[in-house]
Amino acid sequence: MDVESVAVELYELRPLEFTAARDVFVAQARKAGDKQLAAAIGALRKPTVAVWAAGLLARRRRNEAHGLVQLGEALRTAHRTLDGQQLRKLSHDQHVVIGELARTARAFTGSPSRKVSRGSGILAQCGGQPQQGVPREARRSPGRTFWPPG
Repeated sequence: MDVESVAVELYELRPLEFTAARDVFVAQARKAGDKQLAAAIGALRKPTVAVWAAGLLARRRRNEAHGLVQLGEALRTAHRTLDGQQLRKLSHDQHVVIGELARTARAFTGSPSRKVSRGSGILAQCGGQPQQGVPREARRSPGRTFWPPG
């Protein structure tokens, strides 16, 4: 057992299941005498519903998430070069992709929640918004378990 494999398993769980499962892993690490591992697992934070949904999208739909990153790069280039025609086209494409990701997130989670739809917005902030970096929620989550894809 290592913190990375535990994190992957934990961040697949629904947020309501996260804390109890994390506590089980912490207890297992302590029982094995690995205090450092127990502390590292205990430091993993329960994701918000939106961050959890974004993580599911990034892990289960790597190609789509990567496509959103590429779209974000193209948008940043269009902003830098002040290419209005390209900005309009890419902005439209971004809205279409984010809508598709939101529908996929709702299907993955079994939830019609607006919070789940916000997960695709977090992906957009990570990869699709030219003026923004990684959102606060994403910085608080273990990066390799949910972002960037690949």
